[in-house]
Amino acid sequence: MGRQTYLLRKNGRYHFRRRVAFGRGNSRPIMLALGTTDPGDARRIVNRLAVKWDAISMQVALVSSGER
Repeated sequence: MGRQTYLLRKNGRYHFRRRVAFGRGNSRPIMLALGTTDPGDARRIVNRLAVKWDAISMQVALVSSGER
C-alpha cells in the first residue's frame, strides 16, 4: 500500500489537501497553498502539516466523545 502524502501540485505550485468530516459521513476537501514551487520544500511542509492535522483531529475526536 502506498503512502498518502496529501501533496497536490496545481499550476506548478504545491498545496496540502485533506478532507474534513462534518458528522454523519459528510466530508469536504480543504486545500491550503504551501507557497512554494520546490518539491523538496513542499514535502517537508506537508509532512509537518499532516502531523499537526492528525493531532488536532485526535483532540477533536476525544472532545466529541466526551473524553479528555
